Amino acid sequence: MNTSVADTFSRNASVRTFAAYLLIFAMGGSLGCDRLTDLLGDDLSEEDPSYPTTYYTLTTSQLGQATETFSQLNNGQICTELNAYGWCSNNWTLCIEIVRQEVFDRAGQISMMKASLVASRQFSVVADSNSLVISKSWARGGCILCDGSEGDITTIGWMIEFENQVYNGLEVLDTRLTVLTDIEKVWHMGGHWYPEVYIPETDQFSPEEAKQSLIGIELQLEGSYTNPSYIIPAGSFIEQVGKFIIPLEAADSVEMRVVWRIGVKYITNENVSDGLATWHVYVDSSTGELVRTEQLVIIN
Repeated sequence: MNTSVADTFSRNASVRTFAAYLLIFAMGGSLGCDRLTDLLGDDLSEEDPSYPTTYYTLTTSQLGQATETFSQLNNGQICTELNAYGWCSNNWTLCIEIVRQEVFDRAGQISMMKASLVASRQFSVVADSNSLVISKSWARGGCILCDGSEGDITTIGWMIEFENQVYNGLEVLDTRLTVLTDIEKVWHMGGHWYPEVYIPETDQFSPEEAKQSLIGIELQLEGSYTNPSYIIPAGSFIEQVGKFIIPLEAADSVEMRVVWRIGVKYITNENVSDGLATWHVYVDSSTGELVRTEQLVIIN
């Protein structure tokens, strides 16, 4: 991990454990391990101070230095803005002149994109081009002479979207990369991956326990005027439960949460009908928290 980008992830201390040790010292250190477990409760072994991996925003000075380094690395021909953590964001403004020359070689454009992402790995966090999997691609049209002549519009670049990062076998959501080129260069690389994610060896909550915790939870139902909310009943879970990593962003930090993704179907008669899930609901596999809800279809 490069120290100029969100230097490291935090290892949060357990306040309850510290307090218990103070109590032991106050009592003359006479308590054994069994008594310590009694004081702290049965969940002492379940606490994991390494979870979740947490990244923090850079200072203004650090971000300025990162931006300058990123620009120099790309010969001042990159229009990507860095986010508050010093990684590539999806924000950009057209800051350079696009080369108006027809592009025939899509494969060559893709190779150039992959090489640029790896060369800028301090900011894209892509260390290996073999890990990049194409999701979508678009030919970018534009004029060559730009004098209004017939047939002047042709392909002058490509936009490629790469699939989400996969870290130790788990897909990291919200990490798709979008890259834009002309015939000579990559001029925008949008989005980034994450350098390091701690994945606990043991899940404290199973998929079934996660489902049970959701029963009775109220979900907002966008698009419905008659039923603006929905209380999850026991029979509304569909689809196979999947395991993912979610970057959970706060004001000045982002936590890498390992979660179960559970499909929830909107039902009216306690019977799940065939079809896709209405929501995807994400439950932290270590803490049992509901960390995200996504409505997938609109209910009229």
